[in-house]
Amino acid sequence: MEKVKKFGDYISSVFDESITKQEKRKRGWVGHWNFEQYNGKGELIWSHDALNNLADEGEISVLETYLRGSAAPGTFYIRLYGVTPVDTSTLATLTGEPAGSGYAAATVFRTTGTNGWPNMALAAGDYTASSGTFSFTCTSGSWGPVTYATLTTVGTGTLGGLLVAYVALSGSRILQNSDTLNVAMQVKLQ
Repeated sequence: MEKVKKFGDYISSVFDESITKQEKRKRGWVGHWNFEQYNGKGELIWSHDALNNLADEGEISVLETYLRGSAAPGTFYIRLYGVTPVDTSTLATLTGEPAGSGYAAATVFRTTGTNGWPNMALAAGDYTASSGTFSFTCTSGSWGPVTYATLTTVGTGTLGGLLVAYVALSGSRILQNSDTLNVAMQVKLQ
């Protein structure tokens, strides 16, 4: 009887270890964002790399598109916000997007051009699509603070748009006149 109990404990520990390893290897959409802020002289003053979260609206969109034949978004947009989204946030609930001083959402086309997803590569056994680099430049005064970047399906407003993904910056960023924030994104499916 003692041997059975020990064998059972062994099997349980192996099973628990396997589950733990699987949880550590999150599967699905993995978005990696790169940010670089330059001052008006072209000097790098801040950089940050981060993994994003896929919002519930983004999860539904991916599943609806690939498994139920819904139409895919025609274009994506990178937008900046001064609010903290969560997975259940929708584009309609986000606030704090800069206005004026040269701010506009960056258009990310569904193409292989530099203003879309020009690179597709196999890396470490998983395919990765890399976007071009998109620049946000403050043309007068300042804008911000911004704390998050988002990937959405509309470039202005919220009507008909989805919050696909979001990522936290390492802190609040304010762009002064002539500052530029460069943003690039990689998406990997595992």
